[in-house]
Amino acid sequence: MTTKVRPELRASILLLCVVAIYFASVFGFVARHKGQFLTDFPPNGIINQGLLAVWGATIGVVSIVYLARLVSMRHPSGVMRRLAEDFKAFCRPEILAVRATIFISWFFLMWAFTIFKVMIGTVHTFTLDHGIAAFEHALLFGRDAWQYTHYLFGSAPATLLLQVSYNAWFALMWASIIFCLLFPDNVRAILHYLLAFVLCWIIVGSLAAYFLASAGPCYYERLFGDAHFHPLMSRLQGIDHALSSVLPALQLTSLDVQELLWDWHTGHHDNLGAGISAMPSVHVGLAYIMARGAFLMRPIYGRLMSIYVVLVWIASVHLGWHYALDGAVALLLAVAIWKVSDWLTGFCLDVRSQPSRILVPIAAFRAAAPVARSSQD
Repeated sequence: MTTKVRPELRASILLLCVVAIYFASVFGFVARHKGQFLTDFPPNGIINQGLLAVWGATIGVVSIVYLARLVSMRHPSGVMRRLAEDFKAFCRPEILAVRATIFISWFFLMWAFTIFKVMIGTVHTFTLDHGIAAFEHALLFGRDAWQYTHYLFGSAPATLLLQVSYNAWFALMWASIIFCLLFPDNVRAILHYLLAFVLCWIIVGSLAAYFLASAGPCYYERLFGDAHFHPLMSRLQGIDHALSSVLPALQLTSLDVQELLWDWHTGHHDNLGAGISAMPSVHVGLAYIMARGAFLMRPIYGRLMSIYVVLVWIASVHLGWHYALDGAVALLLAVAIWKVSDWLTGFCLDVRSQPSRILVPIAAFRAAAPVARSSQD
């Protein structure tokens, strides 16, 4: 790849190529197994009202925060002049290309991922649940992982805290994408993170999920007629009832989502977020990627996110979504993905010896202005 091409453009091309290869592969997979494509890739299944509401709320919040900071700070040239300067900097062609790439890549990644995940249960079927459960049971001295988590964190308040931590994963993931959209100036750091982000969905969430197809403890009895994990689900139902009796808003949302995903699975729906897959855990794998990305900003953020990775792993087992081994396998894959993404980023930008720290965007955010061009090259 020639160094005459701007680094922003090189980063955009690499990211788009990775997503395009994945999308084309899913295209071929669907065509091979169903003999059709367009009917299985309905855009309305991804661009729905809920997602549009999230985009609208995000844009609204970001705009309000920016305007509040802009008005509250004194600018020698005046607020309107500063606003014009910021808008011009925001729309620089090379940076605008990166922003467009992030949005397009995210859209097509989620589009293909959802369709592929839905097909795992029908094309491959869930073949490893019995083996994973038996191996884990033997490895943990004749007990299941959830028995340990419920012994340590089995109270209703602790379980609710784990539920909140698990749900926060979606907000943190979304926030990381929005951050990359707003502050893409440090091309090396942003590309490193986004490549790892995309590859985590592809490798952990698709390839490994297909070859290690399993449904998880919450669906064990429904799929196999085996009541091995019935005590776990009964316990969660009891905790949910106890929380709801205190306040209706306090409940274990995982139980409702698990029921919804089962209905979608049996009804062959391909809505955004549909599909059942346990091994390996995308939640844990992507939480690790987010933690490594947080370290690029500041070590303290990385350490906090590292604690969060452990919480997500525990919550995934505690709430019946995953076996403990799902998180372990996801972490091993995520570590390798982060290293490969670092190498690919360095090769793409020809800056292998330079660190990937996101320091300038943080300072810029405090000043409520777009980041000045960094010296990443």
